[in-house]
Amino acid sequence: MAHVPTSSIGHRYVNLIQAAVGEADPPADFANALGVLGRNDHAGISRFSIRVETSPAGLEAHLAEWERLASSAIDPNAFYEPWYLLPAWRELAPSSPEVLVVLVFEEADRSGSPRLCGLFPLERLPRFRGIPIGAFKMWQRPYCFLCTPLIEPDVAPEVVEEFLLWLGGSEARCAVMEFNQVQADGGFHQALAVALGRWALPVFEVERHRRALFEFRAEAESFLDEILSKKKRKELRRIERRLAELGEVAYDRMGTDADVGRWVEEFLSLEASGWKGRAGSAFASQSELRRFFDSVMRGAHARGRLAMLALRLNGRAIAMKCNFVGARAGFAFKIAYDEAYAKYSPGVFLELNHIREEHTRRSFPWMDSCARPGHPMIDHLWPSSRFIETRVVSTGGWSSNLLVSSLPLLRTAKRRFFPERAGPGPHARRRLPVEQYPTQHVRS
Repeated sequence: MAHVPTSSIGHRYVNLIQAAVGEADPPADFANALGVLGRNDHAGISRFSIRVETSPAGLEAHLAEWERLASSAIDPNAFYEPWYLLPAWRELAPSSPEVLVVLVFEEADRSGSPRLCGLFPLERLPRFRGIPIGAFKMWQRPYCFLCTPLIEPDVAPEVVEEFLLWLGGSEARCAVMEFNQVQADGGFHQALAVALGRWALPVFEVERHRRALFEFRAEAESFLDEILSKKKRKELRRIERRLAELGEVAYDRMGTDADVGRWVEEFLSLEASGWKGRAGSAFASQSELRRFFDSVMRGAHARGRLAMLALRLNGRAIAMKCNFVGARAGFAFKIAYDEAYAKYSPGVFLELNHIREEHTRRSFPWMDSCARPGHPMIDHLWPSSRFIETRVVSTGGWSSNLLVSSLPLLRTAKRRFFPERAGPGPHARRRLPVEQYPTQHVRS
């Protein structure tokens, strides 16, 4: 192996590279050189403990603490709250040995019980990008649009640190952790940066993209002036008049004492009447998807977290929308419309009415669209955006550090020598230049 000047990258990294190609043993104190405490030493001084649940029933035993954590988490995430995650696990992955949930508890003093401070739903990967090493990712089952873990704000860096230490221990046997589809500018992002900085662990950003976000303006008309030109408003008024010629047009919202079952069935029928029904991907097309949707809707409704909206023509819904709302955040979940009325843009009119209505109700401070990048409707109607990212982190072993540190080079090589494999697909997320990354929500 050619000599590499130690002044350029450091003696220990040279030893690491030599060990990787078989010319030297890995340095015995490499972990300590990176600032990583021995796992056993850390376990003796930590005030935190880890518990791993491998079934919905086991996780449900922590329901009260879980509900409390979800209400105070540093970053809100409806998709990891009990009323959503438990039905997803039961119906969409009932017997998967790869799914588990890691709970981080802060040990209590004599007067109390342990406090749940972190919840990390995980999926074990048999291989990481074709390499046979132990790896985890945040569990992202179908219809989960955000994977930011739930973490207590007052101990966020410590909880993330404890989780990373568990990953690198003998129980998890994890070399690489992928934090996929997490919020890129919130409390978890900052806590992870602190933990990675303390332990000097390599991290690789796989991708980052913008996602449409609903943020209030002073009034609804200010919002609409921002997104609609005079020409577009004139066109929409013309279409609205044509729709009204067909019968009575009304906007409807499910009340707190409404029959949620009736609204759910109406949405399922509407969605199944369109292309999703023909493709077999509608919620009503598969029994487990129907049960999942029904359970989530009822659970959210029971907690006052469900907003179901409808645009009706002569009493029949021609567009419907399901949102999750709350005092800290909102999440748009699903929308459906009657394709027979597609030329009247019922989904657009339903959303415009939603914008007007929410500027009066203010039932959430902001709402994540949960839409893919470049969505043809919502990106034009919601002018603000947030950033979602996927990052890969080493858990501290010398080979793990080498692998993650090499990922930028491997991606560059793949793009150069295998462009047909590395090229973007039809719905690929566009990577942005670093100088365009914001630290707060931005307006497009």
